[in-house]
Amino acid sequence: MSYLMQMPIYTFGFRIKANKNLSYGFAYLRDEKESFSLAQGENKNGIIGKFSGGGADLLTAGVSYKF
Repeated sequence: MSYLMQMPIYTFGFRIKANKNLSYGFAYLRDEKESFSLAQGENKNGIIGKFSGGGADLLTAGVSYKF
């Protein structure tokens, strides 16, 4: 069994046009990682241990103005 498990990535975002030239938006991304363990000899890099609590949250905001 591979120790690299595929977990979902959730994203959400929106953009609002305030007027003819100005728009702004926000986006959120959540990346989750599954816990896994590596015993001695399971990989060629010599990494041993239990890995848990991995993931990332990303929040962005943007503004666009057309001249």
